[in-house]
Amino acid sequence: METPAPSTATELAAERTDLATFRSVLAADRSLMAWVRTALSMISFGFTIYKVLEGLQVDGVDLGRDDAPRLVGMMLTGLGTISMVLGTIEYYFRLKELNRLQPITIWRPTRIFSHPEFIIAVIMSALGVFLFASIVARSL
Repeated sequence: METPAPSTATELAAERTDLATFRSVLAADRSLMAWVRTALSMISFGFTIYKVLEGLQVDGVDLGRDDAPRLVGMMLTGLGTISMVLGTIEYYFRLKELNRLQPITIWRPTRIFSHPEFIIAVIMSALGVFLFASIVARSL
């Protein structure tokens, strides 16, 4: 069995730099997915709490304040939406900074959907804004 010819120091350095950049992109992907997971939990929990408290009010349970369902729902849905938007912005600027240091492509040609986590983040941001707006519109 033949051993491959040793690479030059320049080739090894380029390969290691590419691998380090790839690991940094993967770390950014994982961070964005953590933002998505946290935001999804807050948005869905806020919307669920809103609907449950609203149902209790309809059934005649005194919650102490008439606007309690709206306030709780808006707070959690708003926080989830804000965290989703901030996570998406952070991801974008992190990849932009990586691209400045080491040219990378945001759209990876080896995958059908290059950055599914970014697509999910944008959809989640839009969903959060929609749910927040629906709570506000319903309470007016």
